[in-house]
Amino acid sequence: MVTLTSPKQQPTEQLKDWYLCFAGFTSAFVSDVFDSYLQSANFVVDPWNGTGTTTAIATQKNIRSMGIDVNPALSIVARARQLPKSLAPALIPIATEITDIAKRTVPTQRECEPLSDCMGPTATNEIRKFQRAIHMVTATDDNLEIDLSMGDELATSRLPLLTAFFYTVLFAVAVDLLRRFRGSNPTWIVAPSSHHRRLRPSAAIIRANFFERTGYLCSRLHVTKSDPSELANIRMGRALDMLSYRHSFDACLASPPYATRIDYIKCMLPELAKLGLSAKAIADLRQHTTGTPIVRGVHTVDSIGNYCLE
Repeated sequence: MVTLTSPKQQPTEQLKDWYLCFAGFTSAFVSDVFDSYLQSANFVVDPWNGTGTTTAIATQKNIRSMGIDVNPALSIVARARQLPKSLAPALIPIATEITDIAKRTVPTQRECEPLSDCMGPTATNEIRKFQRAIHMVTATDDNLEIDLSMGDELATSRLPLLTAFFYTVLFAVAVDLLRRFRGSNPTWIVAPSSHHRRLRPSAAIIRANFFERTGYLCSRLHVTKSDPSELANIRMGRALDMLSYRHSFDACLASPPYATRIDYIKCMLPELAKLGLSAKAIADLRQHTTGTPIVRGVHTVDSIGNYCLE
């Protein structure tokens, strides 16, 4: 009888595999599944890839994979997880360069600023300066900032792994700063009742948090492949749309939502606000997320290729 490691995430932050998220299974569990059942697999899919556990372990096992998630923030987090561990020693020096440039850069102008719902203008401006500096240091197309804020499904795939890593760092910073606005349900952010109650962290606090989260995520990189993009295809979008053109795959490994009533878009409002998504874009995501608690009484018939519909 095969014995698998428990898929349940550890309760404390320091023991977690990667990015902080309420859903998902552990790396050890996924590794056991690959070793016990998928040694001969050539191509594995995860239609609810989340923080990228399946795709990261598949890369480690030298197996091709496709990870799909409708949430653009999670698609970026999953891409960041593919960053080779060999780059870890360079990440703190790069974070230092980003911080230095952020002090003297001007953020990209945007029509919608969702961070301002919970943060004062100075703090919001500081976060955007970091985002701009990340693009400058990693030589990433500036237009991607706007494309990501518009929910462009292809934008996350165009984000280099190094840029995705520091976006993930900035996600974690936003989550840390907005922690005080968590409600009695820890997955929900409750916006302040007035602008006078918005957060106003200093630039020094934001910078210190940026370095702390860089170190935290840096210590959790495990991919040893020098070019993981050859193996992992991480996409943003609806799984049914993206898998329909695939003729076959060897296995599907996922940790889909279950009956917890957790709204996985609402619980990631800090990350989505950092990307700059509008209220309408977030409402649309809530409609299309797997396991969403806000859609009821809708019957649809979908198929994946010719295999799931008789």
